[in-house]
Amino acid sequence: MKATKEFATGFLDAFVSMDLDNIMSFFGDDAVLIDPHYPKMEMKGKDEIRKGLEWGLSSMVKAGFEVEKCWVEGSEGVVKVKTNHEFKGNFKVDIMQIFLFEVNEDGKLKYLQSFVPYRPGGLPGFLTKVTGMFWK
Repeated sequence: MKATKEFATGFLDAFVSMDLDNIMSFFGDDAVLIDPHYPKMEMKGKDEIRKGLEWGLSSMVKAGFEVEKCWVEGSEGVVKVKTNHEFKGNFKVDIMQIFLFEVNEDGKLKYLQSFVPYRPGGLPGFLTKVTGMFWK
């Protein structure tokens, strides 16, 4: 099945609606979702994905995605968005985000991965942060 811009924007619209059943209707049974914002970064299958999304949506007040660019070729695509989410406790996420996706032969998400503009964690992140303090 070919990926389409309408499919990609439809999925993002479903997420903005915060309707979990609508969001899940876009995923194939054996889909993989990789997103560093969730307790389990790599979720496999609809049960794990639903559990992760339930967790994410439970603290969210408002979801927001503004599509800047969308590229599709064959069954794969990339979407660049401005992400503007609001969470309980007046916490906001306002970042640029990239989603890489692939649809299966049934026209459902087979693979979805989020890429965010954060430094790596652990020692590599610490070293780049310290080095950046002295960078000229």
